[in-house]
Amino acid sequence: YQRRVRGKLPCAMDGGNKIFVGNLPFSATNTAMEKLFKRFGDIIGVNLRTDRATGRPKGFGFVTFSTMEAAEDAVRSMHGFEYEDRELTVNFATERGTGPMGDGKKTATPKKHVKWTSWAVPEPADGEEGEDDGWD
Repeated sequence: YQRRVRGKLPCAMDGGNKIFVGNLPFSATNTAMEKLFKRFGDIIGVNLRTDRATGRPKGFGFVTFSTMEAAEDAVRSMHGFEYEDRELTVNFATERGTGPMGDGKKTATPKKHVKWTSWAVPEPADGEEGEDDGWD
């Protein structure tokens, strides 16, 4: 869902010309993405993300256009577009930490520390009888 602001799609990056492209097939390349998106305007760069440890594609990347209008056209036209049997997710890029995942890192929600307390029943004072707890 995209909310329009003054007739334009919202964008979070300065200049608004960088878009996120997700659900990419692992066979996608920077060159293929540039060919796919160049019809919307001049492209400054394409950056498909890979896993640092293995070098394998992560299935998403970013395309930076020279103008905000080109980025808007690409988002409008390409979100939901089928590419190599996969429906693409295309949105304006957000700065790391401002998207729906929070800080941009995959972390589990920290659990609150629970401090356990022993519930000792106080001994009756000398000369007093304790309550009948029904255990006798």
